Amino acid sequence: MTITSDFVAVNGVRLHFLRAGNGDRTIVLTHGNSHCGGVWAPLIEALAGEQFTVIALDLRGHGWSEKPAGGYDWAALRDDLVGVVDALDLRDVVYVGHSRGGGVSLLAAAATPERARGVLVYEPTIPVQAGPSGEPARVPEPPRMKETAARALRRRERFASREEFAARYRVRDAFREWREDYFQAYVEYGSTVQEDGSVELCMPGWVSARLLDSTFAFDAWRTVRAPDMPVLALYGERSGRLGAGRDPVAGIRTLFPRCESRMVAGATHTGPMEQPELFERIVREFAG
Repeated sequence: MTITSDFVAVNGVRLHFLRAGNGDRTIVLTHGNSHCGGVWAPLIEALAGEQFTVIALDLRGHGWSEKPAGGYDWAALRDDLVGVVDALDLRDVVYVGHSRGGGVSLLAAAATPERARGVLVYEPTIPVQAGPSGEPARVPEPPRMKETAARALRRRERFASREEFAARYRVRDAFREWREDYFQAYVEYGSTVQEDGSVELCMPGWVSARLLDSTFAFDAWRTVRAPDMPVLALYGERSGRLGAGRDPVAGIRTLFPRCESRMVAGATHTGPMEQPELFERIVREFAG
């Protein structure tokens, strides 16, 4: 299956996306913070065909999309994804998102009920919890969040070669258990080779810092209500979000009452890249 690369101007920003397939039903894939749409290339190849058209977006500041100075809050990211769906006139859409992209997918689905068939998210980042009476409530910002954002500004962004970049990142906890083709897709689409042969990360640290600064902003979520939208939320057994007395989807259910949840045995926060065959099967079942 041939994957095409293209751009679309939305909200004054040039956004990059990958596309494959010619099915009437559309799967829109949205990546996590510091990843890119190209991470999903193996999944696109697996899903795209006569049944599904598959789109994978680079959120602003990520991958090959433009990197404006602002617009990294929830509302702007939501409007970007909605803008792409509208500009491409996508219909019968199943939104699929990971981490930050999961939160953006939920917001976009709620904003486009006439186009959305449902939402499948893997460990979505959202600033919403269930309040005392079951109402949506703000999640307090963790005390070390500012420190995490400051650390993002100091991260290394340039390497002598893609081989060095891959060697440095492959052993990190966040990538160690990825299937090799997903990791190579991240290396290919998440970095650019410069004229001198060196490699630069596509997402600069300052973008990551601005995203982290806006993670717990609540305004874009305050009025979200999607009582009829089907949602499936997946969580990794080893990610730390599950445990006795903990309901990771309690906040989601205050906005999306039809949300169901499932545990992925043995998986961490990057389960779709660690167990891609299982994730593909779950997406097919949900989108079918």
